[in-house]
Amino acid sequence: MANPLFWCCLLALALPRLAHADGDDGADFDSLLAEQNEAEEAEGAGFSALIEAAADARVELPLDRVVASRAALAAQAEARAKRLGPAVVLGEAHYRGEAIPGALSLTATLQVTLGRPEAWKTVPLVGEDVVLVAARVEGRPVPVTRRAGYHVWLTRQTGTVTVELA
Repeated sequence: MANPLFWCCLLALALPRLAHADGDDGADFDSLLAEQNEAEEAEGAGFSALIEAAADARVELPLDRVVASRAALAAQAEARAKRLGPAVVLGEAHYRGEAIPGALSLTATLQVTLGRPEAWKTVPLVGEDVVLVAARVEGRPVPVTRRAGYHVWLTRQTGTVTVELA
């Protein structure tokens, strides 16, 4: 039986060779990858030359296609301009109420114009320090939440509506 110290020494001498691949000769791992990771010329490198050649080219389009494209672009611009208008406009407000011991009991009727079709709108109703008993739009109850110090109604509705608060 051979001495265990002999086998340990032999193994210690062989380990560095086992860590390298055949033909590696101990080269750095990054240098192995460097050649395959070098940037190659992009396939579209000749694209600039193609664009320069096309700069002098002419294209002819039928007038009706040009007019139709221009009308479509104008319609898109008009639709975008409509969306840029105000989302919520308070038209008028009427308050009625009475003084009760320690408080003021009010009902309010608001005329609100809602713009921006398809968009959600936040309609501020009253400050959140007010106790809001009910909110109705065109006589139907609507859900109300609080945001930024106000009781608000969130809606996608458009047009002019009457909001009643109690």
